[in-house]
Amino acid sequence: MLLPNVRGGVGATMKKGDKFEEMRQLPGVVDIARADGILGYSNSVNGVRVPGGDQVGLNFLRVDYSFLPVMGMSLKEGRNFSEDFVSDTTAIVLNETAVRQLGVPEPVIGHQIDWDDATGVTHRVTIVGVIKDFHFRSFREAIQPFGFILEVGNGSTFFLKLEARDLSSTIEGIRKNLARLQSGSSICLPIPG
Repeated sequence: MLLPNVRGGVGATMKKGDKFEEMRQLPGVVDIARADGILGYSNSVNGVRVPGGDQVGLNFLRVDYSFLPVMGMSLKEGRNFSEDFVSDTTAIVLNETAVRQLGVPEPVIGHQIDWDDATGVTHRVTIVGVIKDFHFRSFREAIQPFGFILEVGNGSTFFLKLEARDLSSTIEGIRKNLARLQSGSSICLPIPG
C-alpha cells in the first residue's frame, strides 16, 4: 500500500511512540518504509562517476532502512543500509545497470564513487550493496541506472507492506488510524477509501 505526500512537519524519524509508528502495530501491517518519491514516477536524477571516469545520470531515491526489504528488492551482493553502520550516511546501493554503466571495478562493495549534489559540490559515497536490476518505468524501456541513498526521516511517501489475509480489515484499520492522526493537526494525509 502506498501513502503518498504525507505533509505537515512529519520530517522526523519514526520512533517508538511516534504517530506513524503506531500504524506498524496495526493487525496485518508487516512493516512501513519511507522515501522521498515513488519508483518510476517521482525520483531524482543526479550525476555520479567513478573517480576519473565519465559521468552517468543516476535515477535515485532517498530512503530509510526499511525501504529495500519492504519493496522486496533482492540484493545481488553486499548489504542493505543498517543502523549498525554510522558511515551509511555516506553510502549508496546501486542496481546492476548502474555498476555496469559506471564501470565500477571489482570488488564493487566498498568502492567509492563521486556524487555531485545540487549545489555543485562533489561528495564521495561508498557502495555497500548492489541490487538486482528491476524495471522502474515501462517494461518496454531498457533498465536504467538506479541508486538509493540513506536519509532517515526524509520523505513524504510511506510504503506499507501488508499481510494478504483479511486485507479489507487491515485497510479499514489503516484508514481509521490515518483519520485519527489527521484530526486536529496540520498533517494532511490521503485516506484510502
